Amino acid sequence: MKIQRQLPQFENEKALFVVAGKQSGVLYYVSNGQIHELETVRVATPHYSDKEGFFATRTRGGVMFSGAVREVKKQEIRKRFSKNLAKSVKRHASNKDFVYLFVSRQMSEEILHALPVAARKRVKKIYFGNLAEFHPFDILRRVKT
Repeated sequence: MKIQRQLPQFENEKALFVVAGKQSGVLYYVSNGQIHELETVRVATPHYSDKEGFFATRTRGGVMFSGAVREVKKQEIRKRFSKNLAKSVKRHASNKDFVYLFVSRQMSEEILHALPVAARKRVKKIYFGNLAEFHPFDILRRVKT
């Protein structure tokens, strides 16, 4: 899609925009006044029916331990998402000049460390904020070239 004239055009530059939230992200290729969506990465939260996965340990005095295996830890989901995003970045970053990260502060360290070393070296700027569901032009408005 053609970038509006008042937005950064990225003339003579090949950039990869990595826009990530907590469980979803989008990769864009930006160059010479054009922006194209390359890939969407999503990690779904598992949903369980009824008390599937519920457990309780009983003793003579009553219930000692109880809990639900069905409650997937947030950290595990974030880790899985970071890993999947890093695989996608690895596929697309090899022929790009720069990588721009658009991530929330709480995810920035985890995503940055999950990226391949070659892509991490190309990171030009990190913009904080959850912009995963925003239009590409809204994302470009954040960039100052």
